[in-house]
Amino acid sequence: MKCKNCGKEIQENEVFCNNCKNQLNSISSKDKVNELEDLIEDQKKLNDLEITKELFDLNKFVVEEPKNDLVVDENIEQHNSQRLVGDFKSDDINEALQNNNYNKKNKKKIIIITSIVVIIIVIVIFIVMLLMSLTSTKNQNNSETKNKVVIDYNKVINEYGKSLENTIKKYISLNENVPNWQQTSELNTYKKYEVICETHDIYSDGSIYLSSCTVNNKYTKYTYGIKKEEIKEGKKINIYKLYYSNDSYSYFNNNSNGANLVATITCKTEDCDYVNAYDKYVLIRENNEYYLYNYENDSIEFGPFKMKNRYSYLNTLLTYDNKLYAIYYNEDNIDNIYNVITGKILKNIKGELMLASASLSPNVMYKYNYAIFISNNQYNFVNLKSGNVSYTISNKIGSFIEDEKNNIVYITSYDNSIDQFKIYNSNGKLLFNGEVYSFINVADGNLMVASIDEFKIYDSKLKLKISSKKYDKVLGLYESFIVVIDNNNLKIIDLNDRELANFKFEWNDNKHYFHSELSGLFKGDGKNGIYLVVENKDIPYGTKGSGLEYFYIPATGETGVIETNGVKKQ
Repeated sequence: MKCKNCGKEIQENEVFCNNCKNQLNSISSKDKVNELEDLIEDQKKLNDLEITKELFDLNKFVVEEPKNDLVVDENIEQHNSQRLVGDFKSDDINEALQNNNYNKKNKKKIIIITSIVVIIIVIVIFIVMLLMSLTSTKNQNNSETKNKVVIDYNKVINEYGKSLENTIKKYISLNENVPNWQQTSELNTYKKYEVICETHDIYSDGSIYLSSCTVNNKYTKYTYGIKKEEIKEGKKINIYKLYYSNDSYSYFNNNSNGANLVATITCKTEDCDYVNAYDKYVLIRENNEYYLYNYENDSIEFGPFKMKNRYSYLNTLLTYDNKLYAIYYNEDNIDNIYNVITGKILKNIKGELMLASASLSPNVMYKYNYAIFISNNQYNFVNLKSGNVSYTISNKIGSFIEDEKNNIVYITSYDNSIDQFKIYNSNGKLLFNGEVYSFINVADGNLMVASIDEFKIYDSKLKLKISSKKYDKVLGLYESFIVVIDNNNLKIIDLNDRELANFKFEWNDNKHYFHSELSGLFKGDGKNGIYLVVENKDIPYGTKGSGLEYFYIPATGETGVIETNGVKKQ
């Protein structure tokens, strides 16, 4: 045991050492000492002896010793100790205990408050440091975001796919076949991003399908194009068009003399051949069946059209107003008509097909429900609805002259010279009792005909309106005027046989040639006039004066002549 006052080792069951007991000389009663010891012991139990140490600190409770120096023996010390204890009253002890408890409570409060303050300070410091860290990270992320380029992967895949398709289609146009992936990749010029696609299907129409793509080594979910299950294709037939002039051209199924590729027909099988092409139509024969394609809108106009055997052939299309209405075809040496509009086949019309001399017939005769076949040198006019031959013209057909105002067509027919012909109407009736004419034209609903030296004007009912006088020669009929040679002078006459212009030009058949096909109404030098093109054969072609253009301006009556180096008007 230790002394509760000074901490010296003491005997068991003791509270103070002897010295400390002597100092407690004011305590007079042993009972008081015992009571004090009991209190101290209780306090010891309450606070693990610590409070007891503080409570009996000699600096607080020892009575101040006398100032005079006295020698005190052990008895006196004991007596003083007893007196000290006796003087220490219970109220003082309670007050001391209360003060000590109060101090302890204050100390605990201080410790608790201090701990809370410390904790708060630590938390505040932690929060501040966390905020600083987050702010730093955010600033760093913002800086990285500003420096980092945001890629629209969907847009990149679309750009890449379109670039590939342009490359493929350009390759097809130059090589007429579809490139493989390696060729496409090598020719493609897209370099903006590094794009790699594991799936890359190229189709015959030049389209492409892409999937499983990465952009700059970053995988993307986006795809391009539509995945197709292509059916195995047959033979491909290319159609080329070669222009000779603005309105003259020919078709080929190979690249002949720089012809332009205008269509590619893909057959279903390999048993497929090119037959012919007409304007915007392409005719092919596949497995002994015919198909007519409209290559401008990439559609089948009609088909399949079956033939009996491979020696049957379809050879002419009849069109009107840019619309197909019938076809000619030959089977077993018999020409037939297939009416595209009605779907009927008109059979058993023997003989050869009408030649190019009557090439105007499809457009003109369709209005009157006719198609024309040649059989035994006779022109058979077949009714498209019934298939029957309505009438036959024995002589050759030269031209078809249409009076659109009165819905009438006139047909010229000749024996030997096309400049000497007879005239029929659209019903096959011979007109003017078979009289022979050299010129025919229609002007404002009137029929104009001319022989070698005179002309006549008829109305739509073929009633004679004007019969001209005799001239040296009639050179041509043009809408509302006639060109003649009268008394060796070149003149222009109107429909009433009145003179409009006299060029006082001495005509010589051996020296001069009138270009009727190049003459007519034209606009020259800003003036609408009648221009007559004459060739002077005495002057070498290409020399000034070898070509003469006589003109007449109806609005002003002005006339004149222009010397050229040859034939000019087109």
